[in-house]
Amino acid sequence: MIRYTSLASSSVYGNSYLVEGPDGTRLLVDYGARQRRMLADLQGLDVDPASIAAILLTHEHSDHTYCLGLRRPAVAAYGTRLLAHPAVLATCPAAAHYRRCAGSEGETPHHLLPGLAVQIGSLTIEPFSTPHDAVAPLGFVIRCDGVSLGIATDLGHLPDAVASKLHGCTHLILESNHDHHMELNSGRPWYLIDRVIGPDGHLSNDQAADALGHLVTGATRSVLLAHLSLDCNAPELAVATVRASVPAGHRGWQGRLMPAPAAAPSGWIS
Repeated sequence: MIRYTSLASSSVYGNSYLVEGPDGTRLLVDYGARQRRMLADLQGLDVDPASIAAILLTHEHSDHTYCLGLRRPAVAAYGTRLLAHPAVLATCPAAAHYRRCAGSEGETPHHLLPGLAVQIGSLTIEPFSTPHDAVAPLGFVIRCDGVSLGIATDLGHLPDAVASKLHGCTHLILESNHDHHMELNSGRPWYLIDRVIGPDGHLSNDQAADALGHLVTGATRSVLLAHLSLDCNAPELAVATVRASVPAGHRGWQGRLMPAPAAAPSGWIS
């Protein structure tokens, strides 16, 4: 079995997701949660930071890489591997700093490339490209023994190629960033609104609902709505919008639907 938890899921408080395989292999997807809070949350989950085998980076934006650039990134003390797209490793100063702290600066970098699976312990990681205004953004499907976890946050739309990766996954972490009406009436500068709602920005609740209507099946056990805006969304609104399109029984769907807390663990989901 795979189990997972969101440690933080927000532009303000950062983004980090912890995935665990049946043999105890643990992966951290993004390292953007605030470090002191994250370490306390890991302790509450009975997870030793030294047990985290690797960090997988989706992209270089600071809400996903914040801890990499700290003077002393906590898991660097254990030599935890950093895996990212080569373009991100080549251009992200925080990633370079982390590799120095972890003592891996002189080693061959661990690359994540779309279409090239990586095996870490019991977990197989399948990276794929996502549409976002970053250097080389990635999503992941993580598999073990017939169970799959699809992770896709920070994407302005859902191309068929991404949908085909996520369709029928046992578990899904999918962005449901904003309510379109709230975003348009937020009073934010137009360039920011245009970025968020654009094809390389972030999925709205309506977009997430439409996508999930095609992605979930009777095999889907959980959906975690991620990266909710604190200003232009609300957890109950995101859930209600998705439920309207994906009610219980839709295509055999009987799984759990939850919003990821902005700055606290979601608890283990399995």
